[in-house]
Amino acid sequence: VLCDPPYKLSSDEVASLLGDLARSGHVSADATMVAERARHGEALTVPEQELHVADVRTYGDTVLYYVRCGPLIHDGGLAAHE
Repeated sequence: VLCDPPYKLSSDEVASLLGDLARSGHVSADATMVAERARHGEALTVPEQELHVADVRTYGDTVLYYVRCGPLIHDGGLAAHE
């Protein structure tokens, strides 16, 4: 899922939208959602009990956050997604 919200939306509003989408049943439990944000804007944080940021990529003035459904599970020093 690609999410390109207006940059003026706060990190909390974008995280809320992603959480709503994850809970809606319209995406699979192992879905990846990509949220585009401004490089010089507020960093995206997500509710850790529902989602986790799996990767962050910067391209010029754009930052792409790759958000996975479910919490990030740490096992023996290695991060895994259940």
